[in-house]
Amino acid sequence: MSARTSTFTATEWSPGRNGAVPIAVAATESDRLRGNGILCAIATTTTAFLHPLVATAVRQEIPASTRAVMHGRAARLLAAADAPTAQVAAQLLAAAPTGDAWVVHQLRRAAHDALAAGVADTATSYLRRAAEEPPEPALRGQVHHEWGMAAALLDVSLRGV
Repeated sequence: MSARTSTFTATEWSPGRNGAVPIAVAATESDRLRGNGILCAIATTTTAFLHPLVATAVRQEIPASTRAVMHGRAARLLAAADAPTAQVAAQLLAAAPTGDAWVVHQLRRAAHDALAAGVADTATSYLRRAAEEPPEPALRGQVHHEWGMAAALLDVSLRGV
């Protein structure tokens, strides 16, 4: 395992939770990377790169298509762990569109939460990505309507819809 494995959920990860590495191996390697000053613990089960430049360098080494798949997997793991919708959506924004109804649902939930918190720009980003997924034909109009309503709160032009 390498530092590259720790990019599984962008800059944070929980050892062994990605399903690709046995927990014991992931924990040992996480300890080694922390000991070498590459990672730091930010919670009892979460680790992050100590320096953003290291995170960027490692991330850039991973092909874009692989990163997109990893972000999609990370979103599912976060959702299964009942992570906040914003964390799940952050991963989905970086995942490649695949026409997955689950992705559309998660992004709409996150957009609803963002609007409830008064963060219309974030909701607009989530709904734009949901429209790109794309949603099932029966939901496309609804997703575009929600996107338009969120964008109207920002007075954003919807050129290119």
